[in-house]
Amino acid sequence: MLGEKKFLKSVIAIISLIFMLVLINTFFRMSLPYLLSKFIDNFYGSYEKYKYINQFLIASILLFLFSLLQKYLIENLSWKFTNHIRVELLKKILKQNNDFFIKYLHSDLLEYFEVDISKIYKFLTKSIPTFFSNIFIITLVIVFFGLKSIYIFLFFLVYLILNFILVKMYRKNNKNKVIEESDYHEYMSGKYSEWLAMKNLPSILGLDKYIIDKFENLQDDWLKYRINVNKYYYAIWCITLLLNGMVDIFILGISGFLFFYNKITIGSIYLYYSYGQKIKNPMESLQQQLQYVEKLFASLKRIDRLLKENSNDFEENTRKLTISEIKTIKIKDLCFSYTDKIILDKLSIELSKGENIGIYGKSGDGKSTFLKILSKIIKANKDSIFINNIDINDIDMESYVEKIIYLQNEPVIFKTSLYNNISMFNEKISLEEVDKFLQNENLYKYIENKKLTDIISDEELTILQKQIISVLRVFFEKKDLIIFDEAFSHIDTKITLDLLDKIKKFNKNSIIICVSHNLEKLSLFNKMYEIKKGKIYEKE
Repeated sequence: MLGEKKFLKSVIAIISLIFMLVLINTFFRMSLPYLLSKFIDNFYGSYEKYKYINQFLIASILLFLFSLLQKYLIENLSWKFTNHIRVELLKKILKQNNDFFIKYLHSDLLEYFEVDISKIYKFLTKSIPTFFSNIFIITLVIVFFGLKSIYIFLFFLVYLILNFILVKMYRKNNKNKVIEESDYHEYMSGKYSEWLAMKNLPSILGLDKYIIDKFENLQDDWLKYRINVNKYYYAIWCITLLLNGMVDIFILGISGFLFFYNKITIGSIYLYYSYGQKIKNPMESLQQQLQYVEKLFASLKRIDRLLKENSNDFEENTRKLTISEIKTIKIKDLCFSYTDKIILDKLSIELSKGENIGIYGKSGDGKSTFLKILSKIIKANKDSIFINNIDINDIDMESYVEKIIYLQNEPVIFKTSLYNNISMFNEKISLEEVDKFLQNENLYKYIENKKLTDIISDEELTILQKQIISVLRVFFEKKDLIIFDEAFSHIDTKITLDLLDKIKKFNKNSIIICVSHNLEKLSLFNKMYEIKKGKIYEKE
């Protein structure tokens, strides 16, 4: 997956070490029932029992020590292996740009790092050793019974073949359920991440209830996938349990029969039963390992996709064009839909330097969405918006944003002086300059004659006061594009017209776009447009 020599060496080292240690541990595990059966047969009237019990204790101690060594080395190498994947993922992520983090939110990346990689770690430390051990045990038990009795050998051979065929047939028809459930869960997480990335846009578009209903439907559908997966696992478990019950009946039956005719000893009955359990338990365990493998493949698929992400697939800001000013804006057949709802439908308009327009319309008809696309908050479709005849998507974000000011109906107020809130901490704008301007333009009356040195905060101001302070910022930020998105919604019409008149006078070379529900507040603008159900209409 990573294609590196160190990675391949790590894989080979882990597999080889697991294979060797598991083989040794399996040998000791298989020897314990044999030694115990000999001890049982020689319990009365023989000193051989002491030899067998000593060998049993030595084998138990060696099994314990080798198990500790196996656990330590496997976990150590597995940690290095999974950590290598983490490093590769991190390297890949650090090479990406902002578009990558729109596609993959922090919650997605955390799931890749923690959930998916932990599955790989668990598979290496738990599933692979268990898988090898089960294969060795089944092989040794079959060989043992083959040497003892051809009938027992044939029974276990039929048992294994039957188990394999039944499970394989059922898995063939149902194994995709695990992948489907994982894919659907990823799809659901992706939709959830998409909604989170949109932040307050659903509220602006009036889609809150729609999204909640949609998410509940996704949850219900995911539950159906989960139920199907659990049914699949339960069916496999039932098949295995049924066949395993046959093993118990057969072993106890054949052992009792042979003992009745003095063909075997009590110790042999124990040995037969013990080895029968050893072939039964691995078969049940192997079914569990198959489930882990199916889940692992789903995780590997996601990690592999992330590792194959090419930074060239995302548009790099460093390759985009910079602009010195915004002279013209041409919007042609701009469309935007959210899930299955059309918000903007082939919206077209052209604006030039010095033009100012007013836009009105009902809530949810697409006004705010249009402004957010124009501000590059939401990505525009290719060849739908041109700035100075350049596709807006080809313009460097920083170069574009520094030439616009976007005021919304809920402005941000900082807990600092009134002067800092108006100048936005621009050291090139002095307190004296702001004071002189507010006096000359008779604007102090709108801020209730507060002093520029007064400390203000968001909590103590009304929405009216906050909107006025926000609008005053426009006079000190010379921008090519000024956007008002319901920025005057709580300001009196008379005050709004006075402020807009002054803004137009001091920003004659700027393109001004003002959105409002109140038509009277838009009366000063050169042109008037209505956005209705995603379409724009020019008004006389």
